[in-house]
Amino acid sequence: MKEMKKRLYLAMIATALVMSATACGNSTGETSATTESTETATEVDSTENTEDASNTENSDTETTTSSNAPYSEEDYTALDYVTLGDYSSFEVSINEDDYTVKESDVYDLIDEMIENAGAFVDDDTQDTVLEDSIIKADYVGSIDGVAFDGGSATDTIIDVANNSEASQGYSFIEGFTAGLPGAKVGDTVDCNVTFPEDYSEEDLAGKDAVFTFTIKAIEKKYTHENIDDEYVSANLGYSTVTALIAEANSTIKTNNENKRNSAIADQCVATLKENSTINSFPENMLDTRFEYSYQTLENNILNTYSMTIEQYAAYQGMTIDEYKEYLKSQIEESAGNEMILKAVVETENIEIDTAGYNEFVETLLTSYGYDDEDALYSAYAKSYVEYSYLIKKAKNLLVERANVTNEETSSETENTEEANTEAAEETSTESSTENN
Repeated sequence: MKEMKKRLYLAMIATALVMSATACGNSTGETSATTESTETATEVDSTENTEDASNTENSDTETTTSSNAPYSEEDYTALDYVTLGDYSSFEVSINEDDYTVKESDVYDLIDEMIENAGAFVDDDTQDTVLEDSIIKADYVGSIDGVAFDGGSATDTIIDVANNSEASQGYSFIEGFTAGLPGAKVGDTVDCNVTFPEDYSEEDLAGKDAVFTFTIKAIEKKYTHENIDDEYVSANLGYSTVTALIAEANSTIKTNNENKRNSAIADQCVATLKENSTINSFPENMLDTRFEYSYQTLENNILNTYSMTIEQYAAYQGMTIDEYKEYLKSQIEESAGNEMILKAVVETENIEIDTAGYNEFVETLLTSYGYDDEDALYSAYAKSYVEYSYLIKKAKNLLVERANVTNEETSSETENTEEANTEAAEETSTESSTENN
């Protein structure tokens, strides 16, 4: 449920592209080491939202809800609503260690890639199932000789020792794999089990069953520790392990740079917002964004997780009315940040530059799986994407004016304080000795 909560939160906040920062890119000829794009298009998972969200008419007309129209908003002049504070410079503190490429991060990324590509490969050097083997097998479950619905599968990767499906990790009922050790590849093996009395399927609860396995292969599991050039070339699209590691390093470095810039920008925007005044909001902005976000969230929950939005609100510990108010507060916060940045755009006369805009659009296409610009503009009006790009440029301007200092971690601070204390004590002792 943690991942569901995260993804739905991404889908719910305000609108799709505004408040974006730069996305990670990859200029090598190899396959990208990750599809992750850090802080690219705002707080939305557009691959899920594009078809399901109810969108609005283009920004030159009054906004209306339409399931076919691209999302857009009415244009507005931010300086009519915002009294902008000083933004000539910013004092920003971040922990640089958070954005340093660590070996463990590189290996975690590689392991994730391996899992996505298929971590298990048939091992032709083994033919006998051991107590701790991982195998590939077909199985058919039957009761009184009759196969039952949902009891069969093919090419399942089974962790014999843990009585579980190896790639996804879900557990089988007790005794499911008990009869497999000692079998050979090609053998057919019956395992007798009894479904628990409280089993979720009432028709199976408490019943004796037989699962008939056909052992197809003993599997070898790959991780970053045992991959070789052959595996990498066949499954991950890189010529060598060395090339994979280099690309993973590059990807994480780029992602960390994007996260760092985003953290700096967030502090700059927060500071500028404190020094500015939002006098009011454009008439339709908050209502339009709430309707879009609420419908998008409702559709995503239903289509992806077969839950109602009321059930999701309850999962969050809120009634639906409380959840709506929470959503509205998040939207108002996001819209306020955006208006501050648009006021900077207007004050600085920031304009669209063709090369930068084209790169921005290309990043969106790559990061969120749109086939081409037409597909992007069918989800979000071009005027809205252009508007989002200007907001991005305003954020970049603030970042350029930031004086960034490194914030020590608490452990580093404690170590420094201890060292200073020890040094002071040594100095005091030396001084006392000399005086005596």
